[in-house]
Amino acid sequence: MSAEARPEKGLGRLVLQLLVAFVCYGLVAVLSHVPMGKEDVEGALLRLALKTREGTARVCRELTEAELAEVPIHMQKSETCTEFAIPYRLQVEIDGEVRIDRIDRASGVRGDRPLVLGEDLALTAGSHAVRLEMAPTGSAAEEGVHEEDWRRAMEVAPTYRFDDNLVAPAGRVVLLALDERSGEVRLRTSE
Repeated sequence: MSAEARPEKGLGRLVLQLLVAFVCYGLVAVLSHVPMGKEDVEGALLRLALKTREGTARVCRELTEAELAEVPIHMQKSETCTEFAIPYRLQVEIDGEVRIDRIDRASGVRGDRPLVLGEDLALTAGSHAVRLEMAPTGSAAEEGVHEEDWRRAMEVAPTYRFDDNLVAPAGRVVLLALDERSGEVRLRTSE
């Protein structure tokens, strides 16, 4: 008799566990629709999400005869490659007011990580004229790099720009993100 009662007891326990799980899922679903924080938000947010691998340069050049003469013959290579971080200057103007003007470098010990610039800027709801420029800056002397290597890196280092009007709805986030494939800074709004 007890052997027959056990399957029913196990089945009852399983039904109870499923019932508790569904009640918990239902509570989570209901609570996820409960508004949190201030409902009557007046402002908006401009979020910058700029990430590029162009913050690091790798430049290779042929060694001169004088440079080759300084190296033992068994260690000589015909070229040398230098990898270094390129500092980028980020400038953001909103309605003619400079909100950001700073210089950033790629992270990592050798500056070999992507250059990531993220910033949140408070806006009033409505239309705004936004100008953003992210451009390489600095000099070979400041960065401790061979002048020719620096010049070659600057020739190919891209400059990213956004210059347009945007509408920032109240309580929403407007995103300016860098599309590295196209080289454009694009505008996205939350719905």
